[in-house]
Amino acid sequence: MRYVLQNTEGKYAGLNKKRAWCVVDSFEAAEKLTMTKANNVKRNCLKSPGSWTLVNAAYDPDVLGKGSKVSDYVEQLESIAESLKNMVVSLTAELSAMDRQAQDVMHYIEFNQFGAADGYKAYKLLHDCLKERRQVKDDIFIVHAMYDGRIREISQGTLQQALLRLENRKYIPRQLPELFAKKDNKIV
Repeated sequence: MRYVLQNTEGKYAGLNKKRAWCVVDSFEAAEKLTMTKANNVKRNCLKSPGSWTLVNAAYDPDVLGKGSKVSDYVEQLESIAESLKNMVVSLTAELSAMDRQAQDVMHYIEFNQFGAADGYKAYKLLHDCLKERRQVKDDIFIVHAMYDGRIREISQGTLQQALLRLENRKYIPRQLPELFAKKDNKIV
């Protein structure tokens, strides 16, 4: 996503022929930048950094009308989309850490002998780790559903339906169906 810098007077940041930062009148003449670059330019290259704001370069505010309801919605939706993308990155890193943690516990169980009390503590440690992992996976699913959904679909309840499916899901065993066939959760 690209951005332009706009000041409180409705002017934009651009580069002159000497490649120095200057104020330009039109959106078309404004330099289109990544968010990081735009923030660096704002902070280090422009006078009065507080009077400059980032505007998404995907739309021209002169076309939509400055301060129009449509441009406000566009900005809000773009901000939400950017937040959702960042959230997926963060949650994916968290899921990887949870996977490594579960593997550590499973290897701990594999390579050690336990009495009843310590065996239960190892089970509980793995159980808690897997419950946390499941929550992170559910969060990733929800964020993807929001990010991939269209506004109309979300307003028609598809996101709510996806959340209900999470609450009512059932696991289908891959190798040990007998573990799930017992009603009293006892392993024979």
